[in-house]
Amino acid sequence: MAADPAISERIYLELRRRLLAGGFRLRERLDVGRIAADMQASATPVREALTRLATERLIAAKPARGFFAMLWSERELATLYEWRGALVRLALEGRAAAPLGIETTDDYADNVRNVLGAIEGEANRELRRAAANADDRLHAARRVEPETLAGSMEEISMIATASTKRELLTLLKRYHAKRIACAGAIRERAVLRALPPNGE
Repeated sequence: MAADPAISERIYLELRRRLLAGGFRLRERLDVGRIAADMQASATPVREALTRLATERLIAAKPARGFFAMLWSERELATLYEWRGALVRLALEGRAAAPLGIETTDDYADNVRNVLGAIEGEANRELRRAAANADDRLHAARRVEPETLAGSMEEISMIATASTKRELLTLLKRYHAKRIACAGAIRERAVLRALPPNGE
């Protein structure tokens, strides 16, 4: 029996929020029964929400084993950075001018999303949708980039304040190339951060 769409949507949005906030450790099994009890819902809308998140590749669905918080391989992470870089450069080609005029904050992962999103603001809906999905899938990696790559905050600030389209393109290529080259170290740091504290 299908769940009430409003309940499924509420659960989907809450699970998505928790995933992006780091509420689930990488590789953690997402127990349908426990989530349903926590959200005061039946298992059906929880399964529907988890299936939707799996379709968006924000979690992994493993036959006969259940749902798990996504953890990329080194190659998958490098490819995802490559894809994200290609999307923003494609959006930049159709952009009228380079200056973004974006103020950055102390939250590095949000800064990256906001700066790249501003570049893509004039792009078509399909490109923006693909970029938003890539941002979601990269969020856990971006949370550890400043701990792994020196100067990460400065890099995104430079992109945000680039004065010409050519300068912006150069900075974007350098930014993504560095992350593609360091995908293994970023993944390793994300895995270490996801380990449960001693005693759990």
